[in-house]
Amino acid sequence: MVVNASVHLIGKLTRATVGLHVAVPESHPSAPVLGSQRGGTGTIIDAAGLVLTVNYVVLGAERITATLIDGKVYEGHLVAQDFST
Repeated sequence: MVVNASVHLIGKLTRATVGLHVAVPESHPSAPVLGSQRGGTGTIIDAAGLVLTVNYVVLGAERITATLIDGKVYEGHLVAQDFST
């Protein structure tokens, strides 16, 4: 039964994972180190579509797009950043 539970969990996590494409202005201080075109992943953490990701992916973001596992693409907006953790 443990294997079935693991497979079920993986299925849920896969549906909650989004691909992120982030455009950052070349003039942003992070661009020389992290680049102005960034990719990463995030996890949908609520029914409204809030996505949690690591800070460096969205640092200085001018445009964010999120792609779901089914290929649907959505425009994202930076809501908050946590620099202390």
